[in-house]
Amino acid sequence: MVEIIQCESREVLSRYEVQLSSEPADEMVMSQINESRLISQFELCQNYPNPFNPETTISYTIPEEGHVTIYIYNPLGQKIRTLIHENQGVGKHRIIWDSKNDMFEDVSSGVYFYQIRYKNESRIRKMILMR
Repeated sequence: MVEIIQCESREVLSRYEVQLSSEPADEMVMSQINESRLISQFELCQNYPNPFNPETTISYTIPEEGHVTIYIYNPLGQKIRTLIHENQGVGKHRIIWDSKNDMFEDVSSGVYFYQIRYKNESRIRKMILMR
């Protein structure tokens, strides 16, 4: 078995089963193991890039199918954008925020918070927009 591991977090990104054939001796077959077996917990990653201008990527992992909602808040705690409000399948997901509010207007530079809600859980992280 071969594992692809992220350097900093040591998170297993992918697993492959390896089979060597007898002829030719240098031929190898790799097949990816079902990703859903690798997902064990609900996780919200830090956005990247951060600080950002004009867009940033928000990544998250869900261990089972369920309803996911992602909101963007300003420093006053006011919701300025709903990015996702839907059922999603197990796995790693990502979405790009274009630094616009729900009216599709550019927001100003500053600190913002993004929140993900999945089943009965919630996670929040901070990000910085620099125009």
